[in-house]
Amino acid sequence: MESSLHRTPIEIIERFREYYEIVFSEARISRRIRVVDIVFSTGLIILFSPFILFSILYILIRDGRPIFFTQPRHGVNARIFKVYKFRTMNDPEEGEDFPTLTKSGKLLRMTRLNEIPQLFSVIKGDMSIVGPRPDIPSTYEYCTREIPFYRYRTRVMPGITGHAQVLYRYVDKLEYDTFARRLSYDLYYVKNMDFRLYLATMLRTAEVMLFRRGAK
Repeated sequence: MESSLHRTPIEIIERFREYYEIVFSEARISRRIRVVDIVFSTGLIILFSPFILFSILYILIRDGRPIFFTQPRHGVNARIFKVYKFRTMNDPEEGEDFPTLTKSGKLLRMTRLNEIPQLFSVIKGDMSIVGPRPDIPSTYEYCTREIPFYRYRTRVMPGITGHAQVLYRYVDKLEYDTFARRLSYDLYYVKNMDFRLYLATMLRTAEVMLFRRGAK
């Protein structure tokens, strides 16, 4: 059932709780994947260096400082780390409830250039190229409280892209159903993580970015 769905439904985990708890607790960070993470990230940083320089100058010219956006996230084993992106949003002004897009933000988001600084987090060891998206603390606290087995998604490194992102969709509304569904894909990756699944997720990500196919 898992192999056809490409996810591990919570209902199945509940039915075979002891088995899955052992499987998830035994999840380990692959040394082979870690080496590929470092090599691939270093290569991408070199390849994208002109775009990195462009992004920095573009932000400075159109919006000024700060250049980077930082935010605490939960990483492997729920450890807090800081994620870095190029700044694309302004803080809410007085009387406003939500942040607004910066002048440079539309282009940076459309081209995904704002995501490039996360490659430095991969080299540092806070993230992998592939893995569950790291949650902000408020989201993690809600989900671990409301959704069974949620903490097991942090048994592996969080990723810039991931199995759930390419086969499900981007989740931005904090609600039980969508996050429980996303979790089923994340736990499939935790349970079945190997180099073949890691590589397949990278290829699916490239397909989504190049051809605008797949999960949104």
